[in-house]
Amino acid sequence: MKLQRWIDLVAALLSHRYGVTAEQLRTQVPGYGGGAAKASIDRSFERDKDELRAFGIPIEELKSDTDDEHRYSIDAREMYLPFLTLASAPRTTPRSVPKAGYRSLPTLAFEPDEMTAVLRGCDLARSLGDPALNADIDSAVRKLTFDLVLAPALADRERPALRMDGESQHADALRAIGEALLRRKRVTFSYRTIGRDDASASRTVEPYGLFFQQGHWYLAAHDIEKSGVRNFRVSRMLDVVANSTRHQTPDFKVPATFHLTEHATSREPWEIGEGDAEEMILEFRGDGGATRAAEKLGVAISGQPRQRAFQVRRRDAFVRWALSFAGEVAPISPPSLVDEYRATIERTVALYAGAAS
Repeated sequence: MKLQRWIDLVAALLSHRYGVTAEQLRTQVPGYGGGAAKASIDRSFERDKDELRAFGIPIEELKSDTDDEHRYSIDAREMYLPFLTLASAPRTTPRSVPKAGYRSLPTLAFEPDEMTAVLRGCDLARSLGDPALNADIDSAVRKLTFDLVLAPALADRERPALRMDGESQHADALRAIGEALLRRKRVTFSYRTIGRDDASASRTVEPYGLFFQQGHWYLAAHDIEKSGVRNFRVSRMLDVVANSTRHQTPDFKVPATFHLTEHATSREPWEIGEGDAEEMILEFRGDGGATRAAEKLGVAISGQPRQRAFQVRRRDAFVRWALSFAGEVAPISPPSLVDEYRATIERTVALYAGAAS
């Protein structure tokens, strides 16, 4: 019953380029008839509208300066994917379809290597082991296969073996954050700080975006209590709950000056995280180009021209970065950093020695 009413509602909205009023929908959608009271029909329409929007149906509300009654519409260009073709395929024009609902849809042609890259990207995302993303990935591939014959590309591509452990355990948190991002709702959660897994603090934030770095998901969000944009590692977020009041009304606006890509790349991996930073000192002993470039990072130390001080929140990432210079960079302090650096070298040597034997 509800599914049929949804289909009829979407069809009615698509058939009116300039929008349709709620009163007109009552006569065009059979599910809103049957002699029900106007108040009951209005409630059903509001619920249907909210639920369809939650599924990604772009129902727009159009306001007129001369008409007090709102009009509703669905832009076909936002509703449908473009027709997809392979540039090397013998037939590059889409199959014939009815005009209703498909007005002026563009055609997007993929080169074979571009399609292979898209499919490999889907495989890489799926291999992260995050069930919250798998449904979206499968949906994307189904949409591609609707217009394209992908059997050869699917058979020929290599399956990447990438696997990121840990984050798949936090599918519920990622799903809740995704919903909050979509609706611009505040999020409340308990957060475990680094080195204190048994302690957590309650946080309420305005989520700006998710980004993936060094094998972990991070949430960039405005921390209301601390009044600033901070990064929260998703694997340390517990009991994530989005604000459920006024479900369709945003709680905040993302500042126009905030850009997620710039934010995610503005810090080094060892600087990302919540909690207090530790000062760590490295000495740059080589003259390679990469070493000289890295020597410009951090803060200069008086009297030590080749030593730099760094503020580190993720020691593991910092140690791996120092090791990447193959001995041209060495840790100086604190002593615990030197010990961890040496222990990591020993584990790495043992790992490769075992593989060789």
